[in-house]
Amino acid sequence: GSDDKFLEDFLSLIEQFPKNTTSIIMGDFNIDLFKKLQPVVERFEDVFLSQGLYPLISLSTHTIGSSSSSCIDNIFTNAIEKCCLSGTIDDMGIHHSPIFSIFDLSLGTAVEATIQLQEYSYSQKNIEALAQELNPELIEVYKDLEFEGFFQLFKDGIDQCCKLKKPKYSKRNPINNPWITESIIDAIEHKNDLYSDWIRTKSNDSTTGDPRLYEKFSKYRYSLKKIIKSQKAR
Repeated sequence: GSDDKFLEDFLSLIEQFPKNTTSIIMGDFNIDLFKKLQPVVERFEDVFLSQGLYPLISLSTHTIGSSSSSCIDNIFTNAIEKCCLSGTIDDMGIHHSPIFSIFDLSLGTAVEATIQLQEYSYSQKNIEALAQELNPELIEVYKDLEFEGFFQLFKDGIDQCCKLKKPKYSKRNPINNPWITESIIDAIEHKNDLYSDWIRTKSNDSTTGDPRLYEKFSKYRYSLKKIIKSQKAR
């Protein structure tokens, strides 16, 4: 595509970032910062610097053979003073060297529980379904190297596999409970299913229900409590 169009759209996107917040942008931009004299490199740097965003990577991030190297992957931030360490990971046996940065960020704590609208669920089950949905179709997209096609395919896959049929409001979210993960949410739902299976076996003749189902539910609940306690202590 056009470098000018990319930079124009990217600047428009950056300008919509919330003000007075820490911003971190990373990725493969395919613009080599080693080639300082190229006009596109100067315009690329101007886009970020004009918004107070500074690069953290100045090393080679991409190599082809032993003679050609470039710096096309980077991390930009407006909180460079909070960066404790940044760099690349070499000797991975691949053309692109992974880039990383470590920040000292204070995330704060919620004063009171807030109710969040949840429209998507990225549970293990949904992600596995998404992977199965995308796997055969992505091969065709990669053949044509169409980013727009890939993006639309990925977006449609997310909507089909992860979007809730009915959005729900809940206080059980990472803002109020940072220890909550999608896996724990799945485990809680499974525990509730085990409880329902046991409850359905209770009757006037059997007030305690099926002892095997109760034991299965009880053991799972005990293990889940230990996992949640461990997560909260982190």
